Amino acid sequence: MDFDLLYAIQSMRNPFLDSIMVFVTNITGSYGQLWLFIGICLCIFKKTRKCGITITCSYLDMLIIGPLILKDLIARPRPCHIDQSIDLLVDRPSSYSCPSTHSGWAFSAATSVTFYFRKFTFIFFFYYHFYSLFI
Repeated sequence: MDFDLLYAIQSMRNPFLDSIMVFVTNITGSYGQLWLFIGICLCIFKKTRKCGITITCSYLDMLIIGPLILKDLIARPRPCHIDQSIDLLVDRPSSYSCPSTHSGWAFSAATSVTFYFRKFTFIFFFYYHFYSLFI
């Protein structure tokens, strides 16, 4: 299944979509810095401080639990490590693939925000699903 999805994504590649994916990857950061930045920015204002603290704490939790604990316990190789012929738009990651810390950060941030900004729930979870499928 991993390879079916990987090959399907590879078949959709074109210069326009490639540039979008690289842009999204760059603004989010390899360590999910976007979520940390959003959390810190929300901490500045009294009205959004609780949400900012929640996002920042969930980011730090995922930073510890994901790459530092679970990745080495699960030790699942990335499909691009098994099939070296896959041409990536970014540098080939050296870590294991599971759990996806990018998805973890996006999901935890989206969940945190929905507790404080319910009317934007759809937007955050739409972005999370897009992000977790393709990044």
